[in-house]
Amino acid sequence: DRRSMVGSRNLTKPVPKSVAIFGAGGRMGREVAAQIAYLAPGTGLRLLASSEQGAQGIREQSPGADVRVANYFDRASLTPALEGVEAVFVVTPPGLDEKAAMTNFVDAVKEADSAIQIIRLLGYAPEWNPKKYPWDTIKTGGEHFIAKEILEDSGLPVTYVNLGASLFDNMFFTLGGIRRERKLIWPQREVPMMDVRDLGAVIARLFLSDDARYVGSFLTINNGYDYLSTQQLAKAMSDAFLTPIAVETDRAAFLAEYGPLFTARFGAPDQAEILLDYFDWEHDNWLWQLNDTAERILGRKPTTLHSWLVEHRPVFLAPPA
Repeated sequence: DRRSMVGSRNLTKPVPKSVAIFGAGGRMGREVAAQIAYLAPGTGLRLLASSEQGAQGIREQSPGADVRVANYFDRASLTPALEGVEAVFVVTPPGLDEKAAMTNFVDAVKEADSAIQIIRLLGYAPEWNPKKYPWDTIKTGGEHFIAKEILEDSGLPVTYVNLGASLFDNMFFTLGGIRRERKLIWPQREVPMMDVRDLGAVIARLFLSDDARYVGSFLTINNGYDYLSTQQLAKAMSDAFLTPIAVETDRAAFLAEYGPLFTARFGAPDQAEILLDYFDWEHDNWLWQLNDTAERILGRKPTTLHSWLVEHRPVFLAPPA
């Protein structure tokens, strides 16, 4: 009968003996790798980069590591990079063609036929209906809806970690204005926050958990505490730096400050404008929710914005470069 079916599922999963990490040279991939190496030093780590240049940089940082080139758009590079590994961490840069990337990834994982868990990092408001997303006017931000749909249809054992937060170290972009003028040049935003080190620790613990219920789950995480508007962020900076930080939210000021910076960082001359359009739309349409998911997985309170700002106060208050 129906009652005999309740509780019949095996709620444990194997803990992977090996993990492949896409973007291993980036801030998120590095943290995931470092946390797994600390928590389970016997776990084999395969560090993946999208180019040979990136792979060489990882080799220099981690001599002796198993480093491979795995490019989402080079199908031939994916299967050998994933062959034999039992878990995979998937993160993609903004603006990626997720349809092509995730289609290739799914095909390669199925061909390798060894993964027992995949963790895909996402970033969107889960309550938002993708049919209502302004695909024709906003050039970034909607890619993760596409990625999740492809992965859901694949039948692969995916855990979705949805970053419902802005990472603290995004504020390093604001160093120029704060150092020059003690001014936060940033658009109107109101978003939860989180330390990338805590993000890496959450993902590592999900891989190392034997709880099968995480496979197939969609977990939105933030630090459960900091949910600030741009004005509140400037006040938090003032309190942590012990010096007044002004606010400038004008669109022209943002584009002047970050246009060259984002072009150099992301390679697209209109990247600052694309991101600003997305920030404006997000601010006007989304209401985020704080939660304690990260705290429960970590077994401790996540890092707060105030403590992170105090830790990095000398960096922000250094003389202009």
